[in-house]
Amino acid sequence: MTRAVCGPRATGRAALNEGGKPAAKSDARLLDLKVPPEVREVTAPHGSITVDGVSLTVNALPPSGAVQVSLIPFTRTHTTLGSAKVGDRVHVEADVLGKYVKALCRTNS
Repeated sequence: MTRAVCGPRATGRAALNEGGKPAAKSDARLLDLKVPPEVREVTAPHGSITVDGVSLTVNALPPSGAVQVSLIPFTRTHTTLGSAKVGDRVHVEADVLGKYVKALCRTNS
């Protein structure tokens, strides 16, 4: 993004997930999270979403309206997400960059 396209400069800090070595597919557990529409609309594949305070990379946005994430063994072992069950309620926060882009687009239209 360039300043000419996005308008005023956005300042602040954001956590970005850098591509590290992926876990073997058999080690990861895929989760489809049912999220509010306002969270999904600012979520992008390979972007971030925070679930119960844990920042995760978004794998996909399935047609069902869910947000798909992957839990590797380390995350399952060292967070409360490893014991989450289908139907459990979790706290979800959208990626701050998606929120900023939405706000900038609204401001510039």
